[in-house]
Amino acid sequence: MEPVVTLLDLAQNSTPHYAAHQNIFVSLRAQPCSNVHSVLEDERCLFVRETEECRESMHYLDYMHFVYCIVDSSNVLLFTSAIVALLLFVLLLGTLIYHLCVTRYVDSVLYVAKSWRLNEYIAGVTLLTYGNGLAQVLSELKHHTSGDTELIYNQYLGTAVYQVSFLAALVIWMGSFAIYPEVIVPNLISLMIVSLLVEEFMYDEQVNFALPLHGWNKCLFIVNLILFPLFLIGTALVDMISSENLGWICLGSLIGSACFSVIVCSTSCYDRKPPFFTCIGLFAIFGTSYVIMLLSYELIAILEALSIIASVSSASFAITILAWGSCWIDLITLRTLAVRGYSRIGFAACLGAPVFNILIGLCTVFCVQMIRSGTTQIHVRDGTSGPTCAIYLFVTSMTILLSVLFTRFEARESIAFCLTTLYVTFLAYVAFCEFEVTHGYGTDHNDDGEYFLDRVPGRREH
Repeated sequence: MEPVVTLLDLAQNSTPHYAAHQNIFVSLRAQPCSNVHSVLEDERCLFVRETEECRESMHYLDYMHFVYCIVDSSNVLLFTSAIVALLLFVLLLGTLIYHLCVTRYVDSVLYVAKSWRLNEYIAGVTLLTYGNGLAQVLSELKHHTSGDTELIYNQYLGTAVYQVSFLAALVIWMGSFAIYPEVIVPNLISLMIVSLLVEEFMYDEQVNFALPLHGWNKCLFIVNLILFPLFLIGTALVDMISSENLGWICLGSLIGSACFSVIVCSTSCYDRKPPFFTCIGLFAIFGTSYVIMLLSYELIAILEALSIIASVSSASFAITILAWGSCWIDLITLRTLAVRGYSRIGFAACLGAPVFNILIGLCTVFCVQMIRSGTTQIHVRDGTSGPTCAIYLFVTSMTILLSVLFTRFEARESIAFCLTTLYVTFLAYVAFCEFEVTHGYGTDHNDDGEYFLDRVPGRREH
């Protein structure tokens, strides 16, 4: 007789309603980290230490080890207090990112755009797209060590849907503006083509503010010139090369930056900006973006650990929480630009960033994965929600294109309302797929629960 499936089982998404297309038997090290709730409480620390996927969610601090090894997960009060502490840490990191974006990042983008006389669309497609996306791609190259591509694929596609629908709607909500068709139409067509091609490929598996033009701080610049390369090397290469090689690289960086500092001291004045100051503004964009990226990925690491604790599937996590965490800098930056009257820069970035992230981000990760495996053919997965993201990305891009045609290329609140409705519908569909109310467009069912069918409540015998 079939056991009764309770409402709690449905909320935990632990009862498979759809049979997997294939049964996969893997070793303990290859288990999905979400199965930590399927083992006994006294064995969870060992499971977290031995499972490779649990270590992948770590950026600099291992939050899964903290929650299940340092904190006693069997003590409900202590376990809940640890989760609340992590949520407060997330709030702190989000606040730091907010102040960095508003007080430093946006000013750097606007300074470079005005100094180089870039129009608003070019500034959005280039400065914001590369400034926000390049740091994310480089971080993925460092931290993506697994052969499973479902999480990163859904992250990029889910982020694209979020940027094209919600963030673009947010920019329009802040105020209507005219759209240049010769710039936006090619971007929209490129975005629609990318949304189709990617699924086709995956189918086969310092300056004084009071004196902005006079009185730069040479001493502060030299200090940053020496310390920032060391900071960059230390954070990016500390766990990739040996300590001896890292020391030689730091020594070379220190000598090079010291020589460059001498040149700066001898060729510049204390009371006048140097002729190369515009280039400094460009590097300020990427430097600030890199620091924000470090904070963002620490925030995302906490959220990923919390999603595993809450038994959220990897695809749904990538589409929602991971996409929101990755785009926190975009949300703050675009809102600040729109408030200051630069809506076109933000709108162009909403359309340019997804193309950059999907093409450069995914292709770079796949190429590195081929190099690591030593083969020219690798197995990739898009999960059940991957095709859903691609379809919604295409539909949203087509909606924007048709809407601006009907409004004679005027970004109005009606377009923002339509895009917001599309994103809410997308989230509702993802939620229905997560709780198995409906079926996703994808056929990749590699369900985490099938590894522990003997412990899943309400299991059906085959």
